[in-house]
Amino acid sequence: PPPECLRGSTALRWLHTRSAGVDPYTAPGVLPSEAALTCSTGAYGHSVSEHLFALLLALMKRLPSYRDQQNRALWRDLGPVKTLLGAQVLVVGTGDLGSSFARLCRTLGARTSGVRRDPAKSAAGIECMYGFEALDTLLPAADVVALTLPQTPGTVRLFDKARLLRMKGDAILLNGGRGSCVDGQALAEVLADGRLWGAGLDVTDPEPLPPEHPLWRQPKALITPHTAGGNHLADTERRIARRTTCAAIWRGRRCATAFAETPPTEAVGAAPPATGERGQPGECQTRFYSPPVPPGPGERRLGQRRSGHRR
Repeated sequence: PPPECLRGSTALRWLHTRSAGVDPYTAPGVLPSEAALTCSTGAYGHSVSEHLFALLLALMKRLPSYRDQQNRALWRDLGPVKTLLGAQVLVVGTGDLGSSFARLCRTLGARTSGVRRDPAKSAAGIECMYGFEALDTLLPAADVVALTLPQTPGTVRLFDKARLLRMKGDAILLNGGRGSCVDGQALAEVLADGRLWGAGLDVTDPEPLPPEHPLWRQPKALITPHTAGGNHLADTERRIARRTTCAAIWRGRRCATAFAETPPTEAVGAAPPATGERGQPGECQTRFYSPPVPPGPGERRLGQRRSGHRR
């Protein structure tokens, strides 16, 4: 339900969202302080990674420009294109979305690096992992920069104009996490100045992107209206249903002690609130976790070998 419909509710004890992000529901006053909040983290890696992969290949092969020529019945070679073979792909945010995207890139011969809050944690598809402090050093060497970050105080406008200018002059920027991570006005200016090969955006800030925004008229930008996730794949629906069921079981087992105990170590969820974030007096005290979900058909946990698989 829309967050505004929940304000003032007193009987609500648990809300599970179809989305992976829960930002609108953590604002002060949206949920009762005793309510639990769970989400569908892990359900969208398949759909979002394939969408980003399609945006990347389309930009590399100049497909949007060839479609523009087709609309004008124009037969003209547009020149050199790019390949993932040997390309350096930097994934910023290496959870389910980023890890799934990295695995796809490696199938075509790309080298992958990742940036995450805790670089000691590995992620499938990522060959080298770094902390955020290394981001500015990594950007000039990356042929592709893919953003799959959640929205936090530390990620808003993470890619401002200065950071965009640190990227390779012919790099490709992709954003499939949160639109707030990129300064859209600055990106439009950088593209207009002839820097970057292109930008593939499934998320923007704001959404919908206003008709007068310069990104709409930037030929090197490929924009989709936040459609990478949602219910566009039957597989995503199955994953959401499985996570909803597991959340209900998890909630039932833990409802008596959910606010007295530490989150289960196997759960994948948000980090504990930092100073200035949730948990301050007068703010929503909601604690939210994404409950552990057993792998479904075609899925497997990191480090788990397929039956009969040999290395």
